[in-house]
Amino acid sequence: MTTSICSGFSEKGYFNFNYSSGKSEWVDDQPQLSEETRDSIFRIRSYNEHLLKKQRQHRWINLITLLLPTYLHFNSCEVALVDLMGMPTKSVRFCSCMPDTVFLLRQGYIASTPVFPQTAFSVRLLNFNDLLWNLCNAHTTPFAEVIRRWNESWSMKLLARNSNKVISWLILDAPRELRRNLGGSIDAYHYLIRTQQKMIETVTSPHPQDHLAQWRCPGCFGRPPPDSLGDRKIFICLDGNFHMNARKKVTWHFKHLCYL
Repeated sequence: MTTSICSGFSEKGYFNFNYSSGKSEWVDDQPQLSEETRDSIFRIRSYNEHLLKKQRQHRWINLITLLLPTYLHFNSCEVALVDLMGMPTKSVRFCSCMPDTVFLLRQGYIASTPVFPQTAFSVRLLNFNDLLWNLCNAHTTPFAEVIRRWNESWSMKLLARNSNKVISWLILDAPRELRRNLGGSIDAYHYLIRTQQKMIETVTSPHPQDHLAQWRCPGCFGRPPPDSLGDRKIFICLDGNFHMNARKKVTWHFKHLCYL
């Protein structure tokens, strides 16, 4: 007489997994998160992104003191740059005596990231983008796409790393997205321009009136000459448009001093 040790064994001597029933012994329980828990997770992720952005900005601020002298020296030199006619990938030997971004700026390029740059844009290209943005209001996304397609017509195509695109039976590498990299270089270029402008204003216009005379109207806000006749401290405009409903494009640079 034999007794079964386990109820799972069948009469034939092997274990019966009960495949015929079609029921799974595993049950996946999806955790039901409350609204407060989801809000906490969202706040944690937002705070983490804020810290990463603040760290990236702090790195740029630390590098500006090194980038500005090189940028000012580059403005006084004649450098032939080929930027709108191609985007080649070259092997650059960086020097350990200076940061990588400073070394690239000496070559005429501004890196898109402060640490370990892989993409850099020429100063001439960034100046061209600045003129388009001021005159034509060209945004970064379409400008980056135009530059990519323009250079791909006769230059090597820049491909994104570890990204494939399947078309029919072919597996192609996806093109690199230049919008985010271009945005980083544009921000650094604008910061250099603003820092240079503030430095000039601090040296040449220590008084607010001198600043208005330099950037607005020397005749109205400038210092009177030594042999000037008359006082000329009050100007009365008979047909002046000083109301608060003026067009924004016309009075974006206007500073209201006083009203009569």
